[in-house]
Amino acid sequence: MSEEHPFRYDTVGFDGNVEHVCAPEPLSGSVVLAKLEGTTFTYGKGETQLMDADEKDDQQIWKKRSMFFDLPYWEFNTLRHNLDVMHIEKNVCDDLLGTLLNLKGKSKDNLKARKHLHVMKIRSELHPILLPNGKYELPSTPYTLSSDVMVSGEGT
Repeated sequence: MSEEHPFRYDTVGFDGNVEHVCAPEPLSGSVVLAKLEGTTFTYGKGETQLMDADEKDDQQIWKKRSMFFDLPYWEFNTLRHNLDVMHIEKNVCDDLLGTLLNLKGKSKDNLKARKHLHVMKIRSELHPILLPNGKYELPSTPYTLSSDVMVSGEGT
């Protein structure tokens, strides 16, 4: 951002300070990969671990390595924050089909989502039902295809 940019002097719209520091130079993909070299990541509910825990660097700013760096061109992509449309379309399609076909492990319609409906007090016909054994039953949804309909060909 140039030194004359009006946002630098906009104290009302931001935190009340005038910004005089220059913006940092953006890092290339090669530089980011070099900085990530030697860092081991624990995905899920774990903390970032370095190869040698005694050498943990307080300056380490990355907690996870983006899966996009596995793409062959990502290191050389100038605008890495622009997402890959092909992969987004695939993920949306997978999620949509998983939900419509009620595929185990692929559906976004799960107990957590149904409990969220209950908290928001909407779609009461979809709220989870607590069974006497302490487990929950999820009522069927109008958008999920049952295996009976898929086999018989009804509903097409």
